[in-house]
Amino acid sequence: MGQGITKPVFVANMGLRNDVLNKRATLSTQLTDVFKTNAWRTETKGLTFSETMDHTFLSRALFVGFNYRFGNIDKVKNKQPVLGGGGDGA
Repeated sequence: MGQGITKPVFVANMGLRNDVLNKRATLSTQLTDVFKTNAWRTETKGLTFSETMDHTFLSRALFVGFNYRFGNIDKVKNKQPVLGGGGDGA
């Protein structure tokens, strides 16, 4: 029976986000697998054989997003978070 090892995989993703329309909307982009490195190698060896397999994903993709905030954003921005809330005075 053969024994094998899998080489490490390194992948880098990158994203940008920017508020627009007086902070009522956000534009965002994300690029996956920036350097096209989402691949790995498996090496298996036995008494009578040696095998090397290279695996590659077609994983580079570009995502673009647009989020719009409806309603009064100033009211939400000025709202204070509730701390504690346990009712024990702590």
